Amino acid sequence: DGNVLRVLARYFCIDEDISKSAVRQRIWSIAEAILPEAKPWLVVEGLIELGATICTKKPNCTVCPIKKGCIAYRKGCQETLPIKKKMKEILAIQRHVAVVRFKDEWLLKKEVSGKVMADLYEFPYFEGVKEIPNDAFPFILHFEKKLKEQRHSFTRYRVQLFPTLWSAEEKNEVEGCQWVYRKKLSTLPFSSGHKRILESLSDETITY
Repeated sequence: DGNVLRVLARYFCIDEDISKSAVRQRIWSIAEAILPEAKPWLVVEGLIELGATICTKKPNCTVCPIKKGCIAYRKGCQETLPIKKKMKEILAIQRHVAVVRFKDEWLLKKEVSGKVMADLYEFPYFEGVKEIPNDAFPFILHFEKKLKEQRHSFTRYRVQLFPTLWSAEEKNEVEGCQWVYRKKLSTLPFSSGHKRILESLSDETITY
């Protein structure tokens, strides 16, 4: 209960982030230690009521029945506790992924150092568009089929991947990309979502 967490964090002056599971577990261990064997639910109900009516976000310490034992009150830091860091906003991203092959070679991009996916391989993708742009590559593409939609997460992003399979008429160089033979794909480190796209290719009937 959030009310109990708040009361105990102040009473024992726990100046750590209570959103962390380890800190919450420690507070619950403290709660279990102070509960009496006889009718412990009465103390729990009292702590919940205290947190709901007196030890609120802006505490009313003047009427608190346990203020004498409250370490945060004695230190004057009751209004700064408990510490709970704001969760970062989760951002949703949609990417159209071009799985492009020329005979037995496949087009990949490797993220450069300093980026979130540094040194990991991915198929070329495009954000902010409804489909793969016609002029995305310096060769003509022939659409083959849609592949299974994939999802993956990193840092504060939740990404939907919409992969489609294409064949290229010729093998031209693409800036930031490289052609890799099919048999070597499984030896490369892929980002999680693109690895699942690669694995889905094993389930497709593909003729070279």
